[in-house]
Amino acid sequence: MKTKGKWSVFAAMIATMVVTALFLRHIDRSRHLGNPGLIMRGENVYCEDGRLIATNTIALPQRVLDYTSTARPITKLEVDWLPSDTTFARRLYVDESSNMAPLQVTVVMMGLDRTSIHKPEYCLTGQGWSILKEKVAFVTLRNKRKLPVKEIVAERVLKQPDGREEKVRAVYMYWFVADQRITASHFERMWWMAKHLLLTGELQRWAYVSVLSYSTPGKEAGLIKRMESFIHASTPMYHKMNNGTVFSNVE
Repeated sequence: MKTKGKWSVFAAMIATMVVTALFLRHIDRSRHLGNPGLIMRGENVYCEDGRLIATNTIALPQRVLDYTSTARPITKLEVDWLPSDTTFARRLYVDESSNMAPLQVTVVMMGLDRTSIHKPEYCLTGQGWSILKEKVAFVTLRNKRKLPVKEIVAERVLKQPDGREEKVRAVYMYWFVADQRITASHFERMWWMAKHLLLTGELQRWAYVSVLSYSTPGKEAGLIKRMESFIHASTPMYHKMNNGTVFSNVE
């Protein structure tokens, strides 16, 4: 009887696994891609090796406050490693009236392949940066809504041409956007995406927006303030925000 009972439990486990696999396969086949939460436009996007990789992109503004910008290429590593249905955008913003460091804005938006979006901290540490501190901050927008952003201060030692080693600080801010959803939490994004997919069969089209700049040690506070002002001014120019958009308050 004991042996028979064990086989019954084993058979039930196998049956559950098969049913679950078939259900997930059905969801995967029947899913359709949701609308982006960002404004798009037709524009050529290039890899750093000169390849044309796309003819559409995110409509990042050309001018924000006193900053003018230029489109920047996507790295070969990003193009080769991320799925072919990934949408990219990258612009470098420079205030020519000052000697302040430029701000680089990058957007990575997924297609049907969800692996385009991952936890951003992995990229930073993988490039040799040490994260000194991180927190969720909230940038007040023109409509008084509070945009959640993950704010990271990281440090890296760079070797100069004369052989000296110099510490450089980076301030990195990011958030995730889908249709009517904005969060700075990777885990909340995953939860929202899984729940929406199961309930509707629609795969939310998430994008990952980041703003990056550099500072000498001890000057991060001023840079953070400047980046928050930039985000306040630029975000409404390319986000599809309305009264129904859910802003996460997860810290």
